[in-house]
Amino acid sequence: MRPSVDSALRTLAATLLGEIAPEVRSSYRQSSVQVVAIATLIIATEYERAADVRTWENAAIREILRRHAGLVADPTRRARLEDAAASVDADLLISTLDAANADLERALIDLHAEIEGIEGPAARDAEREVWTFLRESARRRSVRLG
Repeated sequence: MRPSVDSALRTLAATLLGEIAPEVRSSYRQSSVQVVAIATLIIATEYERAADVRTWENAAIREILRRHAGLVADPTRRARLEDAAASVDADLLISTLDAANADLERALIDLHAEIEGIEGPAARDAEREVWTFLRESARRRSVRLG
């Protein structure tokens, strides 16, 4: 059986913390080993959930854009938001998902800037959706060690 990447990284971090760091004499170097071990744990966590987080975010942003692009009066800006809403993830490579995510985040920022200047309940509903998404996105991306 082949170990998974996140399992291998967690084993590496445990070895650094449990076996190597205690043997290092210099407190500065010992702290450095501990920082590398913690970074390895963070990388393992990110590796495990990277595609899930990005596909969820991309779908959620597309839905917000789809629902609220119509609030934008300028036809060119509205069309750009509608195009972003209609986009699809070409594959599940993290680099591809990250590129799509960056494009979608720019579109979401543009939408948010537009709706802040619009009066009415539909714009406030859109604004609440954006903030709800941002909170959930931050929660999904947060790292908890232990």
